[in-house]
Amino acid sequence: MQYFLIIISLILALVVLLLLRRKDGKRIVWNKQDKEKEERKKEILNVLKKGKKMSNKQIRDLLKVSKRTVIRYMDELEKEGKIKQVGKTGRATSYSLK
Repeated sequence: MQYFLIIISLILALVVLLLLRRKDGKRIVWNKQDKEKEERKKEILNVLKKGKKMSNKQIRDLLKVSKRTVIRYMDELEKEGKIKQVGKTGRATSYSLK
């Protein structure tokens, strides 16, 4: 009887884990901070889609977030392969779509 309960528990856990994934494999955003972050990243991409290059300062002004937050967002978008960084460091650095 105990083994039966363990097996049923494992099956239920597996079903829950499968339901918590979207078809593209990304996790579902549950908390407010993650949702805001994803919305801000989409906003950045929408501006970049208009053919503009943007600097860290321009993005900060657009989103009303800190310099470090912009760096984090842009690093994530770069790792996802959606944008590229033009320049290494400093004021001359900007971002554009890949």
